[in-house]
Amino acid sequence: MLSAFAQAPDTRASMPPASALERLAAQACAGDGAALHALLEAVGPQILKVVRRIVPLPADAEDAAQDAMTALVRDLPSLRDPGAVLAFATRVAARVAWRARARTRREQRGREQLARGATIPSDPSPVAEVAARERAERLLGELERLPEPQAEALVLRYVAGLQPAEIAEAMQVPVNTVRSRVRLAREALARRLVRDPMLADLHGDERGTNSEGGVS
Repeated sequence: MLSAFAQAPDTRASMPPASALERLAAQACAGDGAALHALLEAVGPQILKVVRRIVPLPADAEDAAQDAMTALVRDLPSLRDPGAVLAFATRVAARVAWRARARTRREQRGREQLARGATIPSDPSPVAEVAARERAERLLGELERLPEPQAEALVLRYVAGLQPAEIAEAMQVPVNTVRSRVRLAREALARRLVRDPMLADLHGDERGTNSEGGVS
C-alpha cells in the first residue's frame, strides 16, 4: 500500500555500528558535548530522509529537519535505552515532520483561499512525476485522518522503515501494541482507499501484503 512513496536509500547502512551509536548516546545523555555533536552527525542523514518522505517541499523539509535535530537534543535526556537512539531519533523526526506538514497544509489552504479565482500556472514536471507526487500527497492526507498513535506507528513502519521491535523501543510500548496499531491503521486506510479513485488500485497492494510488509 505504501509503495506510493518513492523509496529512499537506506541511510542506516552507512551509519556507525549500533554499539558506537549507543556509546555516543550514553555519553551525550551524560552531558558530553563532543559526543552529542558526533551523534547528531551520525543520525542526521536518517532524520533528513524521514523528513523528506513526509514533507514534500525541499525548503520546508530542510527547515523541519533542523527542527527535528533541535527536538532530538531537547528530548534526548528522556531516552531510557541508549541502544534505541536511532529509533528514538527517527520517531522524533517523524513527529516533527508530521506537524510541519500539517502547518504547511494549513498555510497552503489559506493562500488558496486568498488566490481563489486566480490562474494557476501549469506544473512543468512530467505528468507521471506529478501524478506520483499527488498520489503520495493524497495518501498522506488519508494518514492524517487516523488516530495519531496509529498514524505514527504506520509511518515509522513503512515510511521510516523501522521494524516493530524498533518502533516499540521508540514509542515505549509493547511490540504487540505496535503490531495492533499498524494493523488497525492499515485496515482503516484500506476502507478509505477504495473510496478514492486515485488510490483505489493501492487497495490491491494492501490485500497482497501482511501486517509486517511481506507478501502473504
